[in-house]
Amino acid sequence: MTDLLNGPTRPIIVLLLGALVIGWLDRLTRPRDKGVLLVLLVADGLFALLSLRARLPLHVILGHWRDLSSLGFDWGLGVDILAFLFAVVLLFLALALSVIAIGHPLTPRAPLLTLLAAALGFIFATDLVTLSTSGFLLDMAFAWALVTADNGGEGGQSAAWVVGMGGLANLLFLTAALTLRLEGRYSDLNSALSSSRALFLVTLAILLRLGIYPLYFWLPVRVKNSLARSWLHLVPVVTGLWLPACVYGLTRGSWPWPPFLLTLGSLSFLAAAILAWGDTRTERVLSWVILTRLGYGLVLVTLGIPPMPIAVNLLLGAGLLFVAPIFVASWRRVSERWGRWRWAVEIPAAAGVGMLAGVPGALGFVERTALYRALLAQDSPSLLGISLLAESLLVAALLRVWFVASPDIQGDYTGSAFTRWCVLVSAVALTTVGLVLGLHPPLLSRLFAGTDVLPSFFTVLEGITLAQAAALALPLVGGIALHRYRDEVWAWVAGYWDTAYTVLRLEWLAKAVSTPWAAGREFVRAAGEISMGQGYLGWVFLIGLLVLLFALR
Repeated sequence: MTDLLNGPTRPIIVLLLGALVIGWLDRLTRPRDKGVLLVLLVADGLFALLSLRARLPLHVILGHWRDLSSLGFDWGLGVDILAFLFAVVLLFLALALSVIAIGHPLTPRAPLLTLLAAALGFIFATDLVTLSTSGFLLDMAFAWALVTADNGGEGGQSAAWVVGMGGLANLLFLTAALTLRLEGRYSDLNSALSSSRALFLVTLAILLRLGIYPLYFWLPVRVKNSLARSWLHLVPVVTGLWLPACVYGLTRGSWPWPPFLLTLGSLSFLAAAILAWGDTRTERVLSWVILTRLGYGLVLVTLGIPPMPIAVNLLLGAGLLFVAPIFVASWRRVSERWGRWRWAVEIPAAAGVGMLAGVPGALGFVERTALYRALLAQDSPSLLGISLLAESLLVAALLRVWFVASPDIQGDYTGSAFTRWCVLVSAVALTTVGLVLGLHPPLLSRLFAGTDVLPSFFTVLEGITLAQAAALALPLVGGIALHRYRDEVWAWVAGYWDTAYTVLRLEWLAKAVSTPWAAGREFVRAAGEISMGQGYLGWVFLIGLLVLLFALR
């Protein structure tokens, strides 16, 4: 019992007990009281996690699996510096969103707390068997939170996808563990990287968990509550990026099968960026932006670039863009009296856009510099061209998200002065952390000693060549131009955008997979749509892109 209360399970137990308490009090307390209670419970979980810092690394055996005779497994949890970093960022984001929820609707609270606890259990897993079992619990918690948060009643589709793809990943982890035990090895991730058969299984499982395009159907795009959507977006991002980060640390930046993973990551990056730029429903643009950054992260990790700034930048930037519309809606009436300072309500949105776009002074600038330095050093024109195009589309999409969060936003987040100040506290906390880390990235390494040492912003500037500077500037200039002249560009592509959007969404493929007997019908229908009218241009573009990827490398 002492190990459970003082080890890696401490924050998990705190969050699970909090879910029980807040679920029991759901009908007995006022909404604001439940909001305050949620903040206290998440803060208690964060405090319990921070109390483990002085004793890292930690490991505890929770049980033994001896049903397979000599092929027994130890089921345990552990916290090293990397898992600690991801867990702290996750709970910090949850705390910021919980403060906003004091005055705004955030339902359901108990399932979301359970989801946080399950995410910590997954991040703290020490071997493949524990990854499989904790992954199952994570999938169940995510499906529960998604179904209960979806007001439209369509969350069951995304939940089914999460459980299905997550179950496949869990099965792959378990199969890899059995493979290692048959080879006489311990079933941890490090051992899997040295076994060709286990490595293949684990790589597939990691890609499924990462959820990049085309495995994007886990996105909770139909959830209308913006705060619940933020939790349901960011928790899978944390757990998905944690596994590539682990592999990076174990292989020292040498990811297996780089040509395949670079191709997959680049196609995912570009396809999601196209969807982000062209989607006419602005509430879905941020979902596509997050998907774009996941594919971008796979490319960076495959090139041997440290994943820590990728994850932190994505989470802080996306968190701010979820908070920004609520911030504007809460303060829009007050800002009408500010005169020339009315633009201040858009600061959180601008900071989030800057982080995800990688402008100078943001943490994303460090990773973009490393990306173009690697691509120019490897003389890879195909990947360089795809990256420039995808980032230009991404910047244009981010600018749309920014300007949607304007003082004339529609919403019912007026609230009282107390709720406005709660939103302000959250926005200031996320913005401050993002800007401080962006201006001085080494601070992240100092706070979490043992992680990769990042260069300072001025050190990065000193080492930039003219070619790198051009590569860094082109996506920003191109994205601004695409946003400024969107109407003109849209008039040119509108004729075949519906077809391209239908093909890129891959819903026809999801239907074919979910109903195997309809596969032939869906394939014929999709092929007909591709070949009709101006849709053939998308087909030609895809073939040309594949030729560039495989022929020019």
